[in-house]
Amino acid sequence: MKKKIISFVIISVGLLALLLSVFFYPSKEESKNQTVKSVVKVKKATTSILLPHDSTSLECLKGAIETLAHSDSLQHGTFGFCLSSDSGNILVEYNSNQSLVPASALKTVTTGICLNKLGPGFRYSTRLQYDGVIDKFDKTLEGNLYIKGSGDPTLGSSVFNGCDEESILANWITAIKNLGIDSIKGAVIGDADVFDDDIIPAGWAWEDMQSDYGIGPCGLSFHENVYDIKVDGNSVKPKFSVVQPIPELKLINYIGVNNSTLKDYVYASGGPYSNERYLKGAVKAGNYTFIGQSAIPDPAYYCAHALYLKLKKNGIPVRDSATTTRKLRIRDKKIKKDRTSFYTTSSPTLSSIIWYTNTVSQNFYAENLLRSLSLYQKGYGSTPGGVNVVKDYCEENNIDTRGFFMVDGSGVSRFDAVTARQLVNVLQSYTKDSILFNVFYNTLPVAGDPGELSEICKGSLVEKNIRCKGGYMSRVLSFAGYVTTKSGKRLTFAMLANNYEYSVIGMRNELEKLMVLLSELE
Repeated sequence: MKKKIISFVIISVGLLALLLSVFFYPSKEESKNQTVKSVVKVKKATTSILLPHDSTSLECLKGAIETLAHSDSLQHGTFGFCLSSDSGNILVEYNSNQSLVPASALKTVTTGICLNKLGPGFRYSTRLQYDGVIDKFDKTLEGNLYIKGSGDPTLGSSVFNGCDEESILANWITAIKNLGIDSIKGAVIGDADVFDDDIIPAGWAWEDMQSDYGIGPCGLSFHENVYDIKVDGNSVKPKFSVVQPIPELKLINYIGVNNSTLKDYVYASGGPYSNERYLKGAVKAGNYTFIGQSAIPDPAYYCAHALYLKLKKNGIPVRDSATTTRKLRIRDKKIKKDRTSFYTTSSPTLSSIIWYTNTVSQNFYAENLLRSLSLYQKGYGSTPGGVNVVKDYCEENNIDTRGFFMVDGSGVSRFDAVTARQLVNVLQSYTKDSILFNVFYNTLPVAGDPGELSEICKGSLVEKNIRCKGGYMSRVLSFAGYVTTKSGKRLTFAMLANNYEYSVIGMRNELEKLMVLLSELE
């Protein structure tokens, strides 16, 4: 009996000693980590990071990524991160081969490859043409006048000097008068045939198509393919007016007054080429005018009609009004190919267009750029053709495209998917040409968005060290670009979050914290 008691006491003491060693003494591996490289303690389901003072900047970044990736708000979501040197050495990665929806970070693929293939000095050329003959005695064009599109997204845009609608039309009127004619016995025809007739890329949601950010590309675009809607809130039922004369457009008013709405909004519900649309939205009551925007149903027709009205105003009658080559085909009318070009409108340089596209995240421009890749590399302007050019580029640069799914150029489609590593690989490929890279780098905004830095980024090295493109849509947030370390090394990074339960601001704050840590790398 005494032996049993002694054995029990010995075992109990041993177990007590074992428990004390677990709680109060580090393991050999932990001791090694504490002496050789600092331990990063990560607390699950929180964004606070406990780091010893001697932790390196790279270890701090790794700890923050692990903390974010295992937080409660990403428990049911997905997060991918990749950081690489120019040599392709992966410095930090988390879930970097997971295909994720990129949103507007995809524009880095479209715009960079467009610069590479077409060159920063490339310009679009929109041509005025005519068929038939000019009767110099009667000063009459016995034929049709054409506006031959080239895919230029800036035609009629107020963003670039000399590209606004009034300037373009004034130049065209002068060029037509220089032909020595004062009447046209034909029609003004908009020719958008360089691009597919299908304006909307695959996978765009119906609600995106009704918004001013969901504007599709066209071979003959004008006024960025949008028209302005003025809404007077000082009435029981808000009144509206359309600023630009859109031919055949019929809007049915369903705008309501809602004083609790956080932001006034208005949109016209309807698909491409559909002239009957439902005007929806909500505005607060008050003595003011709100201006919204919506997609022009038929951009080429609007462009031709605008020139027709301008000719009429300048005393040059057009017998057959305005139409488009698409409309003529629908009516089985023959489209004459034998034409004489007499005036060319050139766009700003491609580098300027891409700067604007990336700086303000212009979806409409990005979609035109992708189809332009197809047009000027494959001979036809389509979205799938542009995607094929992108895939060809990836193959040329030994970029693995497994898990890479691209269906538009802007990232609006939720069918798009790309891995963090693939974004990094594409961005790194641009660095092979220093001239092109410098142009592309300068198109990227600080911290992914224009304007002032956020409170998190203010006072940090982000403004000096980081240039990147951001992307956002419901439950999607992403950033992809470049960071210059304190020692002058350039690194490439991408971070994508999908289906998170943070608020939009909360998720952005978490990713901006990572950018602050990126900017502090040695």
